[in-house]
Amino acid sequence: MDEPDQPVSVSLPALIAIGLGELQMSVHELMQCRLSHFLAKMHGFREAQEAAYRRHADLVRLQTVELINIQLSKNKIKKACELWKFPWDALPDNAPRVTPEQAAENLNRLLQALQSNEQHPIHTQG
Repeated sequence: MDEPDQPVSVSLPALIAIGLGELQMSVHELMQCRLSHFLAKMHGFREAQEAAYRRHADLVRLQTVELINIQLSKNKIKKACELWKFPWDALPDNAPRVTPEQAAENLNRLLQALQSNEQHPIHTQG
């Protein structure tokens, strides 16, 4: 199995399938889309899916805690994460912390890259 940090190659037919299938793009929209915009759209779609998954999982966990607490004396489970821990409940102690200054610097670099990309597009009009 590949390490998470290793790049994964994706074929053009796979990207087309993602665009037309999961992202619900039209053929025209897909063919006119820049690669950077396609990847941004795909990333946003995946983040939205992950957020929906987390909301659903948190709701199930909260409902489970409520049903268990009904049967326990004096609600012994105070927090849902005491019963059932999810990976997103807390950052590990060694997780990198981003300061506001670093976030501003990262945003400025991203904006410069986007402006540079607009001046020199990747694809050509045909």
